Amino acid sequence: MGVHIKLIRATGLPQRDESHNNPISQWKNFYRPPWVFLFHMIQVFCFIWIYLTIINPTVTTLYQIRDMLITHFLPDREDKIPFSSIDILQNSIEDCLDNIEKIYKDSFQNFYFSDSLHPVIFNIYWLNGSVTQSANIELTQSFFHHILSFDLTSKFMLMIEEGEVIG
Repeated sequence: MGVHIKLIRATGLPQRDESHNNPISQWKNFYRPPWVFLFHMIQVFCFIWIYLTIINPTVTTLYQIRDMLITHFLPDREDKIPFSSIDILQNSIEDCLDNIEKIYKDSFQNFYFSDSLHPVIFNIYWLNGSVTQSANIELTQSFFHHILSFDLTSKFMLMIEEGEVIG
């Protein structure tokens, strides 16, 4: 067995390449800006803006108009109960025509009829399958022997002048 003698040398720390190991000097290569988060935040703000400026005022106005039309046009009587006489039916039609006139004249909304000469059209559905449109209707006993049904139609436009866009 022999004796091995090793000389002790003072060696310094190994030299480091600062450009590869220091993350602070290399932040440009590894930094990813939070673009996805920024785009999501922009989308959220756009949705909130669209809701507050377009959707909410539109829905509020539509529900006001719906409530107004329901109070004017839906009768207080039960839907399933038939009219017992021609006079009651004629009075109901006249009430409906009066309510259309009230909406046109007394409403806070700006209603305009599509056809100003004949704002109300009566559609008469005959038993033979034909349909007749007229501006007025006369209810008689013999009239009901030949028809299947009839309805009354009124086409109107609503102009809302609140806000930046009129229409």
